Amino acid sequence: MGAQPPESGENEETGATPPVPPPGSHNDLSGHIYGGAVQGYRIGPVNFHQVPGQRHQVPRQLPPAPAWLVHRGDELATLDRLAEGYRHRGRSMVAVLSGLSGVGKTAIALQWAHENLARFGGGQLYADLNEYRHRGAVDVNEVLAGFLRALGEHRPLPLRLSERRAKFRTMTAESNVLVLLDNADQPGQVRAILPGSPAGVVLVTSRSKLSGLGEEDAELIPVHPLDPAHSVELLLEQARRGNVECDRATLEVLAELCAGIPMALRVVGALLAHRRHRSPQLLVDYLSDERHRLSRLSSRDQDRDPFDQLFETAAGQLSADGRAIYHCVGAHPGPDFGQHVLAAATGLTPEAVEDALDELGEAHLVEVTGPDRYRMHELVKLHAGQSAPQAAGHAEVLRGIVDWYRHGAAAADRAVLGADRWRLAPRSETAPTFVFAEGSGTGWFELERRNLLAMVRCAAGQRWDEVVWQLCEALWPAYHTRQHFADSIAAHQLGVAAAERCGNLAAETRMRSQLARAWLELAEFAAAERELEQAQTRAAASGEPRARAVVVESYGVLRGRQNRLAESAGHFRQALGINEEIGDVRGIAMQGYQLGGVLQRLGEHTEAIAVIQQALLKFYQVGDEFSAARARIVLGDAHVALGQDRQACVELQVAARIMRMRGQPEREVRALRALVEIAGRLADAELRRNALDRLRELTGGAASDLR
Repeated sequence: MGAQPPESGENEETGATPPVPPPGSHNDLSGHIYGGAVQGYRIGPVNFHQVPGQRHQVPRQLPPAPAWLVHRGDELATLDRLAEGYRHRGRSMVAVLSGLSGVGKTAIALQWAHENLARFGGGQLYADLNEYRHRGAVDVNEVLAGFLRALGEHRPLPLRLSERRAKFRTMTAESNVLVLLDNADQPGQVRAILPGSPAGVVLVTSRSKLSGLGEEDAELIPVHPLDPAHSVELLLEQARRGNVECDRATLEVLAELCAGIPMALRVVGALLAHRRHRSPQLLVDYLSDERHRLSRLSSRDQDRDPFDQLFETAAGQLSADGRAIYHCVGAHPGPDFGQHVLAAATGLTPEAVEDALDELGEAHLVEVTGPDRYRMHELVKLHAGQSAPQAAGHAEVLRGIVDWYRHGAAAADRAVLGADRWRLAPRSETAPTFVFAEGSGTGWFELERRNLLAMVRCAAGQRWDEVVWQLCEALWPAYHTRQHFADSIAAHQLGVAAAERCGNLAAETRMRSQLARAWLELAEFAAAERELEQAQTRAAASGEPRARAVVVESYGVLRGRQNRLAESAGHFRQALGINEEIGDVRGIAMQGYQLGGVLQRLGEHTEAIAVIQQALLKFYQVGDEFSAARARIVLGDAHVALGQDRQACVELQVAARIMRMRGQPEREVRALRALVEIAGRLADAELRRNALDRLRELTGGAASDLR
């Protein structure tokens, strides 16, 4: 409202009568008023008195440095090196420390910032973007408002984000300021808060890699979990602070349960130091329960989210395909995986799976370990596994994973031992296609070895009994040819129980016979004998002649290992007769090969050669080149025993070449060692040199060790 003249017409202080204002004059205020305002009709002399202002303080917003930081010298040195390089080039630096929740990203950033305070005379600005997050979005405008006020701007701030960004760049253009942005999850959040100074540094921590900041030439620094040794060191330091005695073996178990995550290690260290009534071993038991480990490893600090909530938040930000793959990996019983099994289990296209894995990788929820090989960190896997059963179609996904490995094992079995091996598992017309190049079947078995045993255990836990014994049947070449006998025993014990529950006598015979073969390879002859006695009973009851032949052959192998060679030869002759009766060509070849080996050991070298040569013809008739190469090694030994070095040389060279192509290093080494000795006797320097070079390649031995 405009000012009105006094009704009396007099000035209340001087008594003077003021002149009447001209008609039409106004004394109005319009617009926004900031600060004080003076309204009057006539104003005499005005004196302005400026109140002395307070000197602006340089912002020092960093939280305290971490109490301790273990084994982060590499990351700190990387930041030092990068910052120095940018300083020399006269450019500001943006560095993103990314990794899992609780891995120590913020601790590294704070440690480096406090070590370099003197470099940033313009101040240190800090914002935890989680505090500005509303329904998933960060209010960058408000972050900038806080920074501008901290830098000394007390006038009203512009309302628009673009104007605040420009003002922030202006206010930091001539000051070497450090900006630490904690918990960013989008590149745009960082781009909006880049200072204008060429001497500035922006440190960002994120659960995502923020690869999109590559356009700003940001330095992307991954922060990995601590290795076991440094995890133990961190626990030991905390135990000492609490005067708690703890043996290193127990600390190693606790460190493994924490999976290298410093936040979890600090929680465990606090439990060690402050709960003396709970022994370290009880703490191991307390954390070994996978159902509650995440919550028990979570900090009791109310300002921090528990692990399960952190991982749930990360998973909740994924796309629909990303969540499907996240839950699929959580359902996967094994330690690592490739894209094909995920596509088969979820029904997604390979391209969609690849995109989803890229998304999970960006969020540090999976990591690449090799060509088409991925793994998930143990604590993330624990969360994904616990959330997987709540996902739609979980049972079908789990069965799809196990079936993919079952079909893969069956295909690899055929690639290694040929199509004519007697197999009980029916071939599936709808199974995914597995194409193995020559020798790659064994390589696939080795690549998936831990996963395959995990699938057997998973199928047994689900009581998918047919799947269990079929998997074990297909795993025979992997376990036997590569001598993974402990795995074989673990799998086949489950296979025996599964076949027994199915009431499949032939399958139980095969399971017990293969289990016996693993026991005898470990010289556990009594255990092998017990299994074969049971297998013989089941074979007789099954009425299947091949089952009976399998047991008789296994008895022959057992007696051979016990040096009861005459009995061994008798068993192989009996098994040979059974296979001849039923017309099993591969069975005839296998028993001939086995019999020839025993005859050679008995000193009947000429007969051994004749029997093995007949077996060779049968192996090639059914296309089993691998078994033929095994027979050639025995044939070479027999020729050597008869002084026929040149004939032996031919057989052993062919065997070594095939074993190399088939990925069978143990058998290749055996053939090469024999060739070295023969080449020495034949004075064939080139053959000896080539054999020695390949032996060094396979064994890493010196020439003197291989002579």
